[in-house]
Amino acid sequence: DRDGGGGGGGGGGGAEEAAAARAAEEKELAKMMMSRKKRRLYDRMQHGIQKKAVAADALRAKRASLEAAAASAKPPSGKAKSGGKSARRKA
Repeated sequence: DRDGGGGGGGGGGGAEEAAAARAAEEKELAKMMMSRKKRRLYDRMQHGIQKKAVAADALRAKRASLEAAAASAKPPSGKAKSGGKSARRKA
């Protein structure tokens, strides 16, 4: 099971996985050494960061789908984009 591993490549990611596991364990140990108040603040900060990242991903996905829909549904227009009498009057 590799859900969200992010190791780009076929094999040889053992050293990277070990380093990531070691870093995660160090983070957990540091978190255990925090006072309850600081640990709660840290957890709430991480929750806010995650929430913001999820919202940003949702917006990126929405933007990509809208751009794809706009690109596929764009009819070729026969009209000129600028020029004409109305464009000269505004100036």
